[in-house]
Amino acid sequence: FANVCAFGVGAWSYVMDNYTDTSDISGTEDAMISAEFDFATNPDSYFGFDHAYARYSPEYTDTLTLYYTLDCGDSWLPFWTQGGEGLATAPDNMNEFIPTADEWDSMMISLAFLNGQSSVHIAITNRSGWGNKLYIDNINIFTPAIVNPSWTDFAGLPDTICEGDMVSFQDWSLNYPTSWNWTLPGGTPPVSTDQNPVVQYNVAGEYDVDLATSNIAGGDNWTYVDHITVVPFANLTISSGSTTICQGDGIILTASGGQNYSWSSDGYNVIGYGSNYFSFPNQTTTYTLFGENSLGCQSSTQITIIVNPLPAVPTISLSGNDLMSSSSASYQWFSSSVSIPGEIAQTYMPLVDGTYSVLATDINGCTALSADEIFILTESKTRTSIGSDAVSISPNPASDYLNISGLNNNATVKVISLEGRLVIDSQLQPEQSIDVSGLSQGLYTVSVITNGNVTNHKVIIE
Repeated sequence: FANVCAFGVGAWSYVMDNYTDTSDISGTEDAMISAEFDFATNPDSYFGFDHAYARYSPEYTDTLTLYYTLDCGDSWLPFWTQGGEGLATAPDNMNEFIPTADEWDSMMISLAFLNGQSSVHIAITNRSGWGNKLYIDNINIFTPAIVNPSWTDFAGLPDTICEGDMVSFQDWSLNYPTSWNWTLPGGTPPVSTDQNPVVQYNVAGEYDVDLATSNIAGGDNWTYVDHITVVPFANLTISSGSTTICQGDGIILTASGGQNYSWSSDGYNVIGYGSNYFSFPNQTTTYTLFGENSLGCQSSTQITIIVNPLPAVPTISLSGNDLMSSSSASYQWFSSSVSIPGEIAQTYMPLVDGTYSVLATDINGCTALSADEIFILTESKTRTSIGSDAVSISPNPASDYLNISGLNNNATVKVISLEGRLVIDSQLQPEQSIDVSGLSQGLYTVSVITNGNVTNHKVIIE
């Protein structure tokens, strides 16, 4: 018991302590069980009590439930329940709640549904959520003397909810009504004859509520317009640069449409918080985004990131004067780690000494670079001299034209920079010159190719 009382009148009240324990007592129950009542000779009785309660916080709340039994306790059935915000008579309090005189409320619950039952026991039960103290006072079961028509009033608790949540309607009517007719558009159920129905609302919107009450002296009805507000869940979306990546690539997921975001890769365990999440998935992964709306109600959406495996590391083999990559969808050749413009075939014929590699790309756009760089000494690949006379190139150094002599047949002449870039690719007739006036100063290799034979010459361009 506690030495506080309802509305400051009296000396004591019954207290159910959900607060004092230092360990979590959630789920434990305390109960007060009444003596036997006869409602066959006392029809249309009421159960009344005063209570005071403050939640510890929205996460730690407690519940008060009234039960009845018709078989001396072998089975108990609930007929009224309230908890959390709907039960509270004072603001949340993280300290021990001790109510003041004005932090109490009165409840009057009709027992007309027990009319005709001659052996009834009632239990007042507290189910702890490790919240705060709940005080009960002035418990009374009585049969009222009805003189005046009922005067209708009520409230839905809470009156603002998220889609799919429940509203506990509380009858606050005066003069002891004995019948109730609720009209609840948008709710499930849409009508009810319970004194205190619990109704689910699944679609966002604002809804009227109407209640008609009566007793043997008459009654009335009352409508609250837009009494229940149902807030939609956040319309969450996830954006990403792509939903298909290659193994080893990173992905940035960006959330929008809500607030207080968290991320999961298995739908349960949180792996990150905030509107952006950066990850390197090594296999195809479905990410779940959780977010809240303005009421803090949580919803979720998902995105699947497909992770394609990397292609096999390409290998390079020598085929005559050509370098050949193992098979892939596409290729890019490199000389000393610098890409060679236009060299995107499976084979490449080096024209200068150097170190070569190939980047292979598969049908998913994933790439792999050859593991072993290949060294090619191009001059060692000169098969024969071209014709019976030696090929000569003059002048060297040159600035405008290169004269190539010693050709007996038409030839292909390629001029390659030190970076391996092909800058001139020309077909020449014997004793024809090449215009090099557009080249930058530097050292170049001139390859003369005819009938499959190659000679290479170093030339300086001034």
